[in-house]
Amino acid sequence: MTTIEDFAFDCCDKITTMTIPSSVKVIGHCAFRGCAFRTLTLEDGGPLSVGGSGYNVGSALTPINDCHITLYCGRNITCTQDWGGGPFMRTNDIESITYGPQVTELNVREFGGCTSLKSVRFLNPDLVTIPEDAFSNCNALTSVQLPSRLKILGKSSFSGCEKLTELKLPATLVTIHDYALCGCGFTELTIPAAVTDIEYGAWSSCRNLRKVTFEDTTMPCNFHRSCFDYIYEEGRNPGVDLYLGRPLQMPDDEYRFAFGFGYGIRSVTYGPSVTSIPKGEFCRSNLQRVDMSRSGITVIPESAFSETYLVSVKYPAGLKEIGESAFYYTQLKSVSVPEGVTQLGSWCFSMNDDCPITSIVLPASMTSLGYCTLDMQNVRSITCRAAVPPACDGDPFGRIDKSTCKLYVPAGSLNAYKEAEYWKDFYIISNQTPTAIDAIDSEQTAEGNAPCYTLDGRRVSGQPTERGIYLRNGRKVLVK
Repeated sequence: MTTIEDFAFDCCDKITTMTIPSSVKVIGHCAFRGCAFRTLTLEDGGPLSVGGSGYNVGSALTPINDCHITLYCGRNITCTQDWGGGPFMRTNDIESITYGPQVTELNVREFGGCTSLKSVRFLNPDLVTIPEDAFSNCNALTSVQLPSRLKILGKSSFSGCEKLTELKLPATLVTIHDYALCGCGFTELTIPAAVTDIEYGAWSSCRNLRKVTFEDTTMPCNFHRSCFDYIYEEGRNPGVDLYLGRPLQMPDDEYRFAFGFGYGIRSVTYGPSVTSIPKGEFCRSNLQRVDMSRSGITVIPESAFSETYLVSVKYPAGLKEIGESAFYYTQLKSVSVPEGVTQLGSWCFSMNDDCPITSIVLPASMTSLGYCTLDMQNVRSITCRAAVPPACDGDPFGRIDKSTCKLYVPAGSLNAYKEAEYWKDFYIISNQTPTAIDAIDSEQTAEGNAPCYTLDGRRVSGQPTERGIYLRNGRKVLVK
């Protein structure tokens, strides 16, 4: 037998099991419509053509009774008429499908909209592509075993599979097309090192997603930031913890904003293969924690983490420079720049008026500060360990009140800081933690021109006018 004619088994509702032999090459229009199958087996073999509307196999599986069909498909199926859907599209009684080892390709929308489908398994490890919409909106799907050497996830191939809580992507996967995993229900996702292209919204709207891991590799991956759209949900999903083990390439423009302007990611850890990050990587995002301690990053570029909810940063050991506005208007609780950093760009740590930071530590390696680098209102002390005062490109201290903020410098560098532009206006004290009175340099200029200090170490601008006791060149000055 090579052909099953049109309507051959129409409304045979007593048939519950059927095996279609490999000799059958053609199934006619509505050949199994109204049957009551529980199992259907399409034996391994060559291509099978279904006629008419292309909905024939699906029509066969739309029974009179409420069936729960287990389907084995051992061959490639083609539709003789292109109707824009696969042979099982919107069939609502198939619960599981196993594709045999001779199946090398699927149809577009193979099972699209099949709301009963729960399980999908592939026995051919060399099936290369899951095509567009193959299993989209299969909202009962809970288990998928992908081919072990799969390379391509097509556009929307599993989009809307909200009950799919786990999916292991094979190590051979190369491309994840637009919306391929959009709206799925998994909580964790690992992107294999072989993936080179991730397109628009690939796993957007996965509202249960908590962790995404990009496996370690030096090979760059083309990536679109929209993948993390519509994941954060206040009171339900605080965002994703991201492990970034590889460099990403974004669309070419001045600010590539890999993850910027989004709320999907709450923390990022960079792996050892990451040696650089783009401008504005997380600008204006929901990011709260950054760990670069294992990375090879040497420069934190312009606006990398600006205007985020960032409260915690672990810096890389080889860091040399922090660029303009890198941490502008974040919510950091402290600023302690690591040893090895030589430059801070303009507005690098400029914060809002409510910033709680009261102390700043700059390393011995520091050589230059940009304009308004440390523009913070509530700072009360700065420790700069550089023996030579860092050069300043304009006033780096912004709203810091130099008349009350204390500056701690190396003991042998007091005079250098007192003469350096923008540093000389501070009340200067060595980092040997002396008392405020002991820290006053008694080798100042002539008596009448020497600055005065209050007993708690605050430098007074000009001559004191308020009643009290002051110190000048180590001597008491009484103002009545």
